[in-house]
Amino acid sequence: EDLPVAHIRRRAGPDFIIGATAKTVQQAQAAQAAGANYLGVGAVFPSPTKPGAQRLTPEELGGICASVSIPAVAIGGIGPSNLAQLKGSGAAGIAVVSSLFGAEDIQAAAQALAARLCEKGITNVSVYDVSNTHVSYLISEAFKYSHIVLASVTYNLGIYPVMKNFLEDMKALNLQNRTFALIENGSWACKSGDLMQKFIDEEMKNMTVLNERLSMASSLSDDKAVELDALADALVDSIQS
Repeated sequence: EDLPVAHIRRRAGPDFIIGATAKTVQQAQAAQAAGANYLGVGAVFPSPTKPGAQRLTPEELGGICASVSIPAVAIGGIGPSNLAQLKGSGAAGIAVVSSLFGAEDIQAAAQALAARLCEKGITNVSVYDVSNTHVSYLISEAFKYSHIVLASVTYNLGIYPVMKNFLEDMKALNLQNRTFALIENGSWACKSGDLMQKFIDEEMKNMTVLNERLSMASSLSDDKAVELDALADALVDSIQS
């Protein structure tokens, strides 16, 4: 939860830049009166980083932007496919998380691994985006396959929220006796792989995590081919053993 703007202003002084979250005109005006320098307004679209967030209509966004004189930044589920819908809202800018947090890079790595596995004779391979696939379907697939590859970016030094939710759901439904391989991505502090392994080891039953792992710093560079091949070989050996 956000600390009250007035409390932060008293402690930080007049030169500190303070942002506040607003979902209504009343909240926006109160934050401005308390000393906020800018607002984050949303969520304007469904967001995988905050799946339970209250949705605002474009009209509500426009009303909030028009009600204050400080900049209002639209937040929540914004990406190339829906950005045009915010035209004319009065928002001073947008905040993008889920569309930029290594989504294309982690997808490229997952697809590259799937291609390697097919080349090595493992053809029963499926790839799903946890941000856009209903968790009930992901769970049904997890019960169908013996080996599961989890690919996650590092988000706020943790596991990407929808991937963490998937892990929690597998635990809650008592999925057991599976082998996992891990792909992690982080531009400056790559933590997701270690955290996923810790969760699997400590929170789930009778699971195996392969030692081989693909770690990326943002994009899947050419020098990662050796790691990718090693991970594919480890999966093939495990599947065929």
